Amino acid sequence: MTNFIVRSFFPAKRSIFLRNSLVKHSGNTIWLSNTVKKMSSTQASVVFVTVPSMDVGRLLADGLVKEKLAACVNIIPGVVSIYEWEGKIENDSEMLLMIKTRTEIVPQVTEFVERNHGYAVPEVISTEIHQGSTDYIKWIKDTVQLPEGQQPFKKVKQQNEPDL
Repeated sequence: MTNFIVRSFFPAKRSIFLRNSLVKHSGNTIWLSNTVKKMSSTQASVVFVTVPSMDVGRLLADGLVKEKLAACVNIIPGVVSIYEWEGKIENDSEMLLMIKTRTEIVPQVTEFVERNHGYAVPEVISTEIHQGSTDYIKWIKDTVQLPEGQQPFKKVKQQNEPDL
């Protein structure tokens, strides 16, 4: 059996289970057996979008939920964004939308935001949810529906992308 060695600052002489594989600590070295399972996808994602105001946030959130593109949208106030735009450093107060949706329709969520947002280049970034409450993930998948007549987005593996 092949083992992987990872340096760490964990206390010596402890053992834990990581996704059904034994991890042993020996001094500052962790031994991971190569049986560590690949991280599974829940097929749900969180999309993050910044907005300039509560009004814009509510407009986007309402539209996404009504169109069944999102199960839930949190509007988080008090975000400060510092960025370069057209050669100048900007410092803006914004709000952050945290949009829960199905991974296969993130492109449709992105298109909706780009069509209805006031920014020339709205921030729309996403990450897959790899773990979470089973009931909550099921609720997201049951609530969000692919727009009628549209095909789901299929992720194409990039050339150097590792298998998860």
